[in-house]
Amino acid sequence: MPPAVPSRRPPGPPPSGHVLHEAALRHLARFAATRAGLLRVLDRRIARW
Repeated sequence: MPPAVPSRRPPGPPPSGHVLHEAALRHLARFAATRAGLLRVLDRRIARW
């Protein structure tokens, strides 16, 4: 697979604590997760920002 092309758009605002909290609740509603697993999910969300 070719490397991802960087977006030409400027990044949006950083995810707030509220946004990350909502993302965590949505993830836990769908999946059983350990603390470490949930931290990985949230870390990936921040990395995509």
